[in-house]
Amino acid sequence: MAVRHSIVGIGSPRELEEALRAAYYLADEELSTAAYLALALGKPLLLEGAPGVGKTEAAKAIAGVLGRVLLRLQCFEGIDAAGALYEWNFPRQMLAMRQESEGGGRVDIYRDEFLIERPMLACLRRPEETVLLIDEIDRSDHEFEAFLLEFLSDFQISIPEREMRIIMMRASGVGERAARAVVAAVGRLRREPLTKLPGIAEAVEWAEAATLLNEQGARWPDAFKRSLGVVLKDEDDLVHVAPKIDAILAEAQA
Repeated sequence: MAVRHSIVGIGSPRELEEALRAAYYLADEELSTAAYLALALGKPLLLEGAPGVGKTEAAKAIAGVLGRVLLRLQCFEGIDAAGALYEWNFPRQMLAMRQESEGGGRVDIYRDEFLIERPMLACLRRPEETVLLIDEIDRSDHEFEAFLLEFLSDFQISIPEREMRIIMMRASGVGERAARAVVAAVGRLRREPLTKLPGIAEAVEWAEAATLLNEQGARWPDAFKRSLGVVLKDEDDLVHVAPKIDAILAEAQA
């Protein structure tokens, strides 16, 4: 872990407290220490308290001290990863596909120009320029809370459409349907408390292994189940996932 002893010239909790005061925010020693350590260690800062105690103002003041843009993600019941991360600009994609058919060329509808950033993705892309405020987490459901924990622990996410393209490019003979199923299943596995979370390399290997078994006669989703050891290489992880794998695969192939 890289520890930053100085953040934009602030080298101690006391200096951060003074900088926040200059930004018209009064922080006590406890808050300034917690905020300084979160910045120095690159960790999230959890603030709890009743409405109106200054949690949002603290985020605004910290962003101001750092000279960064404050991004706010407002949680609510039913919020999902798409609302927090990104959405595809479907009208623009459809227009591009129509122009492609008329012009006879090829267009990649998953380029950045067709992507609509939401707060979490914007923060991932520009971590040194932004501060992400995730507000009212308690209003979200357990699935989204698990997604947030994964994001905050690793500070990374994968975009399924791009991961699917990588699998199809790197895994020989894997069709689009199998690639989509693998991406969905691996995404679900990454939300489990595993010793070793599967990465894109394991996803590619699983797609290749399952496709090979399918070509040799194994039906879906049995081909995925029989090759599970390719994507989960820890025995404890296999034992943990075994009772859930049927449901995971059914959801992935839906």
